[in-house]
Amino acid sequence: MRRLLPLTMILAAGLVSFGCGSFSKPDLEKNRFALEVRRPRRVPARGERRLLVPAFHVDVAFAGRGFVYRSAPGEYRTDFYNEFFAPPGDMIAALTRRWLAGSGLFASVSAGGSRESVTEILEADVTALYGDYTETRGQAVFEIRVTRLGGEGMQLLGQKEYAFEEPLEDDEPSTLAAGWSACLGRFLAALEEDLRRGGEEAPASGS
Repeated sequence: MRRLLPLTMILAAGLVSFGCGSFSKPDLEKNRFALEVRRPRRVPARGERRLLVPAFHVDVAFAGRGFVYRSAPGEYRTDFYNEFFAPPGDMIAALTRRWLAGSGLFASVSAGGSRESVTEILEADVTALYGDYTETRGQAVFEIRVTRLGGEGMQLLGQKEYAFEEPLEDDEPSTLAAGWSACLGRFLAALEEDLRRGGEEAPASGS
């Protein structure tokens, strides 16, 4: 028994040392990306239209921060190591507010508050946000459905779906983020033009 005691102690010490070394979890580093768009020029606010743009809803398949890739028809996967800096619905809505605030179409563009203080509400559902790598050359995919409310009792003024694709030079996550940003810029330019043409449909609220 005297010979076994030192051996037992050595084995126990070895197990502790092994557990602290080989079984320790390495730090996981993630790459975080933000979408970016810039207006060609900013127009001073004017008129009586006051717009509310709440956070956008995102389809559950694309609502997480992790980038989503389509690798085959009906086959999608999420990237744990590359993700959005903020929830995509919040980020896209914030960029939409900033873009429309510089359009000159509205006296104000807000993220929240009383609906009685605005003349229009812009709601949106992001229905697709992924990198499509089913072909030799990948592409960024962005699809969104916009609903516009306004007038007395905030009636439905219209609904429209937008779909954009941007070809990618390589499969780097940074290239995909840049592709989404390009899609978003095209969407915001188209949305502004639609809102400019449809401004007469939303009379100022009496409240």
